[in-house]
Amino acid sequence: MVVCPWRGLAAGFTEQPTVAHVKVPVQCGVALSIKSNCGRTACCAAEIQIPVRAHNGVVSSQIISDYLLTSGTVSTRLQRRALWLLALVGWRVRFAPLPGPRGVVIVYPHTSNWDFILGLLAKWAIGKPVHWLGKEALFRGLCGALLGPLLRACGGQPIERGTSTGAIERLAQQIHAADWYWLALAPEGTRNYRDSWRSGFYHLALAAQVPLAMAYIDYARKEVGLVAHVKLSGDVTADLAAIRAVYQDRR
Repeated sequence: MVVCPWRGLAAGFTEQPTVAHVKVPVQCGVALSIKSNCGRTACCAAEIQIPVRAHNGVVSSQIISDYLLTSGTVSTRLQRRALWLLALVGWRVRFAPLPGPRGVVIVYPHTSNWDFILGLLAKWAIGKPVHWLGKEALFRGLCGALLGPLLRACGGQPIERGTSTGAIERLAQQIHAADWYWLALAPEGTRNYRDSWRSGFYHLALAAQVPLAMAYIDYARKEVGLVAHVKLSGDVTADLAAIRAVYQDRR
């Protein structure tokens, strides 16, 4: 079940609106000619939720600016400073409310060393303490002594590559034990080009029984966004088709 937050709610409301959903059943493999604010036609195996904005119980279909973050829409100095730094190099951030206090978010594509800087600034801009995994070598020895505390302060936690046995179960337990925990992963598992994704993020979201959110770093548009999430059905083929549809034209 794919959820792409859409345009809604006119300017002027000061409190956070709630979100109602209209469920539209669809057949597997049938693409709907409905555009989300991520710019793609949705395709899903079971049903698509169309969020409609509500304010004090009143549903509104009026227009907002596609969840674009600006200095006027964020509340802290750190968020404003992060947006300012991104704007200096021509980048912007789109962010829709997360579907719950715990989940997994994939970030795609991941092909540049600059992804870390852009992702970190975007994380500060949205104001959410999202965690991420880094190779264990960054947190050990001299490198760990020098950079480890800083990386952990930025949300990093170590994972030893090539030893996946039990890692998904441990991460799932860690997510469940926390009051608020979102973990960001790159589906390719590396900065090098891959024509396929690793499946760890998928199995982790299923094991933890949490939503899977989809973030992108679009160098062509100079935009970082986190505007869609999916409730996994367990049908790998259908779920991955729905996920990949969100990332079409992102590069």
